[in-house]
Amino acid sequence: MHEAALAVLRMAPERFWSFSAALFAAKPTSRMAELLRSPHAKRTGAWRASRLGAGIDYEAVLELLRVPEVEGHHAGNAVTGDLKVITRMTRSVGVHVTPTLMLDSVVQSQMDSTWMADQWIRWLKETVAVADDTN
Repeated sequence: MHEAALAVLRMAPERFWSFSAALFAAKPTSRMAELLRSPHAKRTGAWRASRLGAGIDYEAVLELLRVPEVEGHHAGNAVTGDLKVITRMTRSVGVHVTPTLMLDSVVQSQMDSTWMADQWIRWLKETVAVADDTN
């Protein structure tokens, strides 16, 4: 889960999935905290305003992601609590990395994030029974 996606979820829940797809398609290379500290944060990054789409306020997203300076500890940002809840939920069912595929609530650990489409198709054909509704 990406903090920027959680910020969009708070602001415009109906745009969460389309934003998340665009965000991950862009394959960000820097961590969010590094991006926000960058002097070019308002012009650069995989999730710049053009990726947010109509109806989502870029400045408001930045504000939700801003990490306040608090002496002596990392205070987190406005969506840190949301991220912690989602992390706890996924870990409680055995998900510790992404992508993680579950079939009938069982983690399928043989998957790999480097798999190509043909590998997924082969695995699905070998693993998932398809009902024959033609009879």
